[in-house]
Amino acid sequence: MAAVGWYRQCDLIHNTRDMDIEIYAKHYKPTMKKSLGSHDLYLIRELGKLQDSFEMTFKKYSIRLDVFCLYEGKDDNWTGAVGGNGTKYRSHLVNFLVEA
Repeated sequence: MAAVGWYRQCDLIHNTRDMDIEIYAKHYKPTMKKSLGSHDLYLIRELGKLQDSFEMTFKKYSIRLDVFCLYEGKDDNWTGAVGGNGTKYRSHLVNFLVEA
């Protein structure tokens, strides 16, 4: 799992009321929806297809949790998204290694 905002901004995004996370699509299990729901997170939208653009949004109070699937490419990883008109988009993330 990755903190998408941290990767993009190299910091927390202080002016937002949502949290974005990624999970590798190969690790996604349908039971995750039920598990998150058992913690009072309500699924408010589900978009795309698991093979290329799956995302879910949960909400509790005024805070949203966006869960994106991450897909593995040869030289990079990418997330897919579906626009309001049905157009599919990809955001590529360069592979990197964090060493302690």
